[in-house]
Amino acid sequence: ARKARPESTHATFLGLARDVPPELLPPAIAIEIAEHLSDTLCGPDAEPLLRFLACRTGTPECPRALAALGLAAASRGDTQEALAIFETFEQDDTASTLLPRILETHADILLGQGRHAEAVPILERLLKSPGLKGAAAARALCRIGEAQEALGQFEKAMPYYQRVYVMYGGHPDPAAKAYLASARIFERL
Repeated sequence: ARKARPESTHATFLGLARDVPPELLPPAIAIEIAEHLSDTLCGPDAEPLLRFLACRTGTPECPRALAALGLAAASRGDTQEALAIFETFEQDDTASTLLPRILETHADILLGQGRHAEAVPILERLLKSPGLKGAAAARALCRIGEAQEALGQFEKAMPYYQRVYVMYGGHPDPAAKAYLASARIFERL
């Protein structure tokens, strides 16, 4: 139904989220509704469902709800709430396919706040995530290099930049950024 008639599906999901108490919806359906609405302009309508599902620890829907709540908080600029949710998610669900996206967003918030030393271990963990490859891995390496550089640890930053253009040269944006950063560090050293 979502593929064949996206407008009517959206209207149905929105109606269910607004009119049906979360506890009356099957959790598997509630999370689908909430995730769909989170990805649209109706994100606030998804929050009651997400909060209800996030409290149901031990269910498969709980980590998905936590991730959606954290990403929603980050996108609206509520960094304190996003960080608190991300830390809970990262402790509880280390096998989730959502973990790389959560770790990357978590690190971005910390870097944006100038908390470079705290962002480095998050980014290191992101690099160890199963299935991380390509542009996402190159971005993580660049961000670690940038954090180390901001901390004045140029010798530590250089290998991260070098890994980008050696291993991910097929991704021109991060590779170019890494070449430029390497030159800047060589000049400084």
